[in-house]
Amino acid sequence: MNTKTKILASLLLSLLLILSTTMLFPKPAFALQPTIKILDPVAGDTSLTYTHTTPPPIAPNYPLGYVLVNITVCDVTNLAAWQINITWNPTLLEIANKAVNADMYIPADNVFGSYADPIPPTITVSSAYLMVGIKLGAPFESISGTGTLCQIKFNVTKAPAENETLSCNIHFTQEGEYPMHTKLVDPDANTIACTPEDGYYEYSWPPPPPPPPPPSEGAVMAIKPPEIINSSLIPPATIQYNVTIKNVTDMYGYAFKINYNPAILGCISLQFIDILGETNYIPQFSVDNTHGLITANVTYIPPATPITTEEEVSAVIITFRVRGVGATLIDLNETSLIDSLGRSIPHNSHDGLFANIIRDLAVTNVVPSSDWVYKSRKIEINVTVKNQGEIVETYIKVNVFYDDFLLTNFTISSINPNEEVTSTVEWDTKNATACHQYTISAVVLAVEYEINTSNNAYSDGKVKVRIYGDVNGDNTVDVTDMQLVKMAMPSTPADPAWNPNADLNNDKVIDVTDYQQVKKCTGSWCQ
Repeated sequence: MNTKTKILASLLLSLLLILSTTMLFPKPAFALQPTIKILDPVAGDTSLTYTHTTPPPIAPNYPLGYVLVNITVCDVTNLAAWQINITWNPTLLEIANKAVNADMYIPADNVFGSYADPIPPTITVSSAYLMVGIKLGAPFESISGTGTLCQIKFNVTKAPAENETLSCNIHFTQEGEYPMHTKLVDPDANTIACTPEDGYYEYSWPPPPPPPPPPSEGAVMAIKPPEIINSSLIPPATIQYNVTIKNVTDMYGYAFKINYNPAILGCISLQFIDILGETNYIPQFSVDNTHGLITANVTYIPPATPITTEEEVSAVIITFRVRGVGATLIDLNETSLIDSLGRSIPHNSHDGLFANIIRDLAVTNVVPSSDWVYKSRKIEINVTVKNQGEIVETYIKVNVFYDDFLLTNFTISSINPNEEVTSTVEWDTKNATACHQYTISAVVLAVEYEINTSNNAYSDGKVKVRIYGDVNGDNTVDVTDMQLVKMAMPSTPADPAWNPNADLNNDKVIDVTDYQQVKKCTGSWCQ
């Protein structure tokens, strides 16, 4: 074979090799970014949930149970080494046995197989760090695909109480969170970009299923309508209430008394109704408009059929004449239902209400003097109460809260109809928690016969309690805060450079005293 022929044959062989490689290993249309996950080895997902009826498995030295997780990498290319740093809630979980290949170990079927070269883990009460490479002399320098990196056996340190849910994330520490963070590395020591998927641990004792709906109320005698509230009903208007009965079986008689305020209402008639058309009964009644008292007693007589009804039926219609202005309870009392054998029928009773004058107090505004305050400083809060009713209200009591904590209470001597009164209270934040944002609210106590109480409470002002020296409100006292004080020195409220946040001692002057105070607090942060 001459030289030219040899060259052509060599080129042809090279071309065939390139074509065969291309056919055997086609390039994917796109590359998936690998993921690293904390997985339940049985369910294969990132949620590890247990209840008091399906608790974690128990073993010797794990009296409350243990939780097994796989650290798994998916769809990785050219993985030559890896390191993980994970954190969790130490009050719920722990790695009890911190020895090498104990509760944090490399299983035989890990991605590097027998060529895994681990460095002993660093395990604390709330974190674990492990680094693994490929042994020198291994027949490969990297792997691609999906597989297990390591396994961790957590000891459960707390079981839930009834109606309690305990939960935490098992979190991959990422770059920027901690120097020794989770990462994957290729043979050239380049970091392989990957997506972490944290695990979620939950151990709960859920509340029992809701009870079945309660049985019906049983027999009831009531005033209907339950309320008549109308300011146009002035003397000598008339109104009517019904005395009704429902859910009764074998009733053969009934009785009641009604008390009312005779200065506001006077009874002018009672009409007894033939319940279910039954007319064989004897009614007896009396009306005392001097003391505001009605008494009634109805007895059925043969051949009356005992009354049985689930539907609400009217037994008596009472007509009142309006005598005055105000409100009164239609007080249904000393009620009785009797069956055909003369026995008492258990039952409930419900009163009524009449009002021809509206009483309505409302908190219409809550405004703090600032949306933030240094802890242990004082701040003013304005509370506005309006009388939306029709009469003068006196001795109005108001409670003020920061979140659910009572801040103070005060009394307004009187408010005329349609009048607003604004009161100022002072909040000393010495008992507040720094770094917390509080909601300020106020509640005006309801007055007698006040129907609309939905506007008696008002929540508005948000006040952040800062740590001392946190001039810019970022929950940290550092060089930025020092610089802000320095920029405002020297100044008073009249100066362009004035920054009220930098007046740490609240003396209306920003000077070296404030600078020294913020410098003293440098290094503090919200924890």
